[in-house]
Amino acid sequence: APAAYRVAAGTVPEAPYSPARSELASGRVCQTEELVQKAETSPYNPRSPYSASKASSDHLVMAWHHTYSPYQFPEKFIPLMILNMTGGKPLPVYGDGKNIRDWLYVEDHNCAVWAIMNKGRVGECYNIGGENEWENIKLLDVLIETVARLSGRNPADFRKLITC
Repeated sequence: APAAYRVAAGTVPEAPYSPARSELASGRVCQTEELVQKAETSPYNPRSPYSASKASSDHLVMAWHHTYSPYQFPEKFIPLMILNMTGGKPLPVYGDGKNIRDWLYVEDHNCAVWAIMNKGRVGECYNIGGENEWENIKLLDVLIETVARLSGRNPADFRKLITC
């Protein structure tokens, strides 16, 4: 499993964490090294609430690793749009682009998680938001203007790449 980050009470966010998959998460008992290695690539197949919770922790760690970093996976909206603009590729906007998201910079998110870890109450749920809601199409317009300005290109060159 890839190195990721665990944020839980009493841990430091920068500490690498790799979830340990067990037979409970994958649905098989591992008795030899070969089976242990095979279990790492086996599909998840939990059969009880406990094994489902173990599998979900693996998924959470992997999602955290691929989502919350300054080097987001290029499938995410902002990196995808910038990479596609610089590569002359289509700018895929889902639907009419009017769906709204709350955008929060990763460092601000991490600070909020750290504050919750240090000042939060056990058993409480916290909703971290940036109060920075944008329609995807409007955010894309800002990205187009920025990339055009930085690259010396005409924004129209990028707008013709939008696919809705």
